[in-house]
This record gives sequence, structure tokens and C-alpha cells, in this order.
Amino acid sequence: PGAILSRLISGQTSWLAELRRVTVLFVSLPSLDEATPAALDRAQGIVRALQTALYRYEGSVNKINVDDKGVTLVAALGLPPLAHEDDALRGVQAALAMHTTLREFGLECAIGVTSGRAFCGEVGSPQRREYTMIGDVVNLAARLMQAAGTLADGAPAILCDEATYQAAQARVAFEPLPPVSVKGKAEPVAL
Repeated sequence: PGAILSRLISGQTSWLAELRRVTVLFVSLPSLDEATPAALDRAQGIVRALQTALYRYEGSVNKINVDDKGVTLVAALGLPPLAHEDDALRGVQAALAMHTTLREFGLECAIGVTSGRAFCGEVGSPQRREYTMIGDVVNLAARLMQAAGTLADGAPAILCDEATYQAAQARVAFEPLPPVSVKGKAEPVAL
């Protein structure tokens, strides 16, 4: 985020590491890979459209991962300097907007949305570092994204945790689903 970059440039790195309440979105883009027709131009258009949908709710793209599991966009609401009391609601709205955007591109997706406290700060060395989020809330968002991609009916889905549901239920309609077992959790997670 620009606020982080300006702090880095001015040498204010001691103020970057903190525990913050964030809403995390993990968006899997299984249909997007190097074999996509006109791959680079199409990928650029898709990412710009996703950013537009996310920025409407004042969220930030944290990173885009490309690995053996495909392409994943990691985003958050509540990162500096934009934190709101209703970031969980904004996160759900952003996930819905991103889902719609991807459907307009003819792409499938799976999205995991979670809310809670995470360590937010820079990691790495002075030569190569990044601003990131670390914590259970981040890991759970990734696990929910994976679970959303493997639902029985095969339909693209958005799954969220109990904390996000509690914070956004007054403004968004949710459908409760059976709890799922995910890596790193002893008990099944409510969806």
C-alpha cells in the first residue's frame, strides 16, 4: 500500500509492525494460467478489474501468487491507512464484486473470506522485503478458498468464517453450510 511505501521511503520502519484487525480475501483463479489466450494482456485486464472491484470497498491487494496450485490473489481490508469498523462487511461485498467480475470474464473462482487479528508488517531483508500479513486468520482464508474450490456441486463459491458472518450478517444474506475440516484446525470450521 502507498501508505507503507511512504513510511519506508521516509525511514519510519519501526512503526510498520503491528497486530491489526483485518478481513482477508484469498481468491483462486484456476482458469488463469500461462496457457490463457493472449495471456499477459488478458491477465493484466483481469487483475485491473479485480483491483477496481476491491478498491471500491477500500481494500488492498497484498500479493498475487503464481505457483503449482495456480494463480491466487491475496487481498485485505483494514491495512494502513484504510481501516473501518465495517471491514468485514466491505470484505464480503468486495468478494461478491470480484466474483461477479470474474464471471464476466468467463472465469471460475473460489474465494475464502476471514476476519480477525493478524501480524502486519515487513518481512525480509533491507535488499528484498515485502509488507505482509501473518496469522491464523490468513491461513484460514487460504483453507476456505481451497474448500470453496472443492464443493460437491462444483459451482464457484465464496466461503467465509464465523467472525465475518457475525460482523456482516445484518447487511448481507448468508447461507449456512456444514462445517468443514481444514488443515491446521483441530475442530471443523463453521461456514
